[in-house]
Amino acid sequence: MPITPQHLDGIVEDIPALTAYRRTATRLHPRRGAPGVHDSSVGGPLLWPADEPWPVCTDDHQSWFDLERPDSDAVSDPVPMIPVAQLHRRDIPDYLGPEGSDLIQFLWCPIDHDPLWAPAVTVRWRRSADVTGPLLTPPDPPEIASEYYLPAPCLVSPEQITEYEYHALLPADLAARVAAWEERTGRRYSWGRSITTGWKVGGYASWSLTDPQPMNCESCGSSMTLLLKAHHCEWDGEELWHPAGADTQDERDPTGIVIGRGYALWMWVCDADFEHPVGLSMQ
Repeated sequence: MPITPQHLDGIVEDIPALTAYRRTATRLHPRRGAPGVHDSSVGGPLLWPADEPWPVCTDDHQSWFDLERPDSDAVSDPVPMIPVAQLHRRDIPDYLGPEGSDLIQFLWCPIDHDPLWAPAVTVRWRRSADVTGPLLTPPDPPEIASEYYLPAPCLVSPEQITEYEYHALLPADLAARVAAWEERTGRRYSWGRSITTGWKVGGYASWSLTDPQPMNCESCGSSMTLLLKAHHCEWDGEELWHPAGADTQDERDPTGIVIGRGYALWMWVCDADFEHPVGLSMQ
């Protein structure tokens, strides 16, 4: 099983106040394989009830065609969404969902959407035991799908890790103590050390592309909690988060997806109501 390096081991012994800004996350460590409908997976088939309509995206996709395929008149709405991930509570220590649920399913529209120019996402929570007649032949990916948004089928090897708040969101006095710790120890807190790369559930969000932004529910204004991060790579060029036991290119880039120019898509859930639409950020 892949094992993640912990760059900030021991920091709370030196700075106890950081305990309040520490939380766990679950790295998924996708690896290409042949998942079934009962597996936790990325890009695999979903445990979907045969009598439940398959979700479709009804947004206007014309702007995408105008930019990406200006000579095409093949606009087809609505667009079937495609499976991105399904995660069982039994496998994910940081599972987050309504009481009684034990399965999260993520789907997205494999076409860019404003304002992030990224896939539109929908989430389903369910009780797996309720699915007694699973769908055997889900819709094929639409011909107009972007190849960058079609994840390769992967099994997952979940690993719970510890993360710390993004450095720019620490209180000023605590940030000063962290800076002094860096100077004293020669270790680094920021520059990617406090938040892991790769696919993960929970933990903290990074804001390396933009300044930190409030993530509030568009339906009710409540704050949102990070649910899932989708990322093409397990580790970056500096190999900070290179898990032990992973060495091949397929292990570094298991899913084959690309968000923007190599960014990650962060999916957020409303703290007040799980049924409200998910929020998205791209960093």
